[in-house]
Amino acid sequence: MRAIGTELGEADSVIDAAGKTIFPGFIDLHCHLREPGQEYKEDILSGTRAAAKGGYTAVCCMPNTVPPMDNAAVCALVLEKARRACTKVYPVGAAT
Repeated sequence: MRAIGTELGEADSVIDAAGKTIFPGFIDLHCHLREPGQEYKEDILSGTRAAAKGGYTAVCCMPNTVPPMDNAAVCALVLEKARRACTKVYPVGAAT
């Protein structure tokens, strides 16, 4: 969906959603992407790919990484890798 209105012009395609419930993208407030340090479990790309397939458009990734996400450098690394992700990624910093 790109826009909502009454005077939008011709659509490229039309999906009949009669009888369906349509939701905006979901946001996962608690996910474990495990990158950096535990990519053998999951990484940012694989985790966000799974999230996108489930209807999520954004995820908040927990700080249980190695090293923990408790400083700006680790958050910057996650954000840099998230540029290639399938959803938006919001790092959650550790309280230390």
